Amino acid sequence: RWSGEAEKWQTMAAHAGEESEMGGGETSISATNPPKINTETNIGSANVDAVKAGRSIIYLQRAGKKVLEFTYEYTQDAYQPLDITLLSDHLMELGLTNLVFVQEPVPMIIGLRTDGHYVACTYDKQQKIVGWHEHDTDGDYESFAVLPTEDQDRLWVTVKRTVNSVVHRYVEMFNPDISVHSGLTYSGVAINHIHLDHLIGKTVKIVGDGAVYPAVIVPATGIVPMNPTAAEIYAGLPYTCTLITNRPEVQVQGTSQGLKKRWSRIRIRVIDTLGLTVNGQTIPELSSETVMGTGRTPVT
Repeated sequence: RWSGEAEKWQTMAAHAGEESEMGGGETSISATNPPKINTETNIGSANVDAVKAGRSIIYLQRAGKKVLEFTYEYTQDAYQPLDITLLSDHLMELGLTNLVFVQEPVPMIIGLRTDGHYVACTYDKQQKIVGWHEHDTDGDYESFAVLPTEDQDRLWVTVKRTVNSVVHRYVEMFNPDISVHSGLTYSGVAINHIHLDHLIGKTVKIVGDGAVYPAVIVPATGIVPMNPTAAEIYAGLPYTCTLITNRPEVQVQGTSQGLKKRWSRIRIRVIDTLGLTVNGQTIPELSSETVMGTGRTPVT
């Protein structure tokens, strides 16, 4: 199913289990000096390419519903599979069909789910960070590819979208600097419209010179008017980010899961953030001193 290098050994995986292969000693491998094959686990792997993350190999378990970390444990002198989806198994119930790894700017394991959504895991083994999150779009994700550049890894996707009652397939790249899907950007002299021919009939979000414009439906011409004009623009399909906290566990005798609790104070740490809503309260709040028609400064 897959083959990769972990620590000093070559590792391989099949439907019935995973193995490691050691060389033939000081001499080269030959018919009279074959490599040593060790069976490490009998978990089995799905027919999906594994990805390398640091010194570990990340692979999909045979049923396609668990993501495992295959790493060497020196204390046991053996490879050990670690289920990194143990606390997020509800996100994997439909199964995954593809895995990729993004190294920069934030290490993430990304898996394509069978329903067209994708799940991602912010993953930093050295800092003991493993956090899964789910992503959807107006359409279905169909494939992924990661292309490295000088300063970051670029995640490219193919997406099936129904636009103006016609099914289209788009090749799109995730850009951390814009908060829309299937977006286009513009930079130049101030203009009073933007062309979104690929999103006719869709409700789109427009950000010009840092200010959020009212949502608008793209007309049949594909030309979306803008008032006031702007010189730095991006526009595309809007999406909403939602954070749901874990159930708190307070130190008491036994478990606190069945006890009544209340929040006396909530602290949220953000960086360069606009449009945040907590329990219906917009942050930052508008006041009588807010100048209309100007972009607000992001909150940190």
